[in-house]
Amino acid sequence: MSWYVVTYEIRGSHDLKDELKIEEELRKSAEWCMPMPSHWIIKSNKSATQVLEGLKKAGAIHESDAIFILETTLKGSFQQPTRFAKGWLEENLQAS
Repeated sequence: MSWYVVTYEIRGSHDLKDELKIEEELRKSAEWCMPMPSHWIIKSNKSATQVLEGLKKAGAIHESDAIFILETTLKGSFQQPTRFAKGWLEENLQAS
């Protein structure tokens, strides 16, 4: 399995349902964390392309939206993530 950083920007006219579709699809990952709005860390047995195609198929991402899915090593540092993500990051992120 691989770890990915997924970050996106909803463009055009979307509503809360679209945002919830993205969250629902990303929460299907083996593990996940949302340290900031529109920014996720997920663990998946899919490739980055397959993750993107899954979001499109679910109707979560539209052609006008920007999205980046990057494989990561979970090495890094952080400051002021969401309070729900802080413990996950402290446990899973390796200092670099």
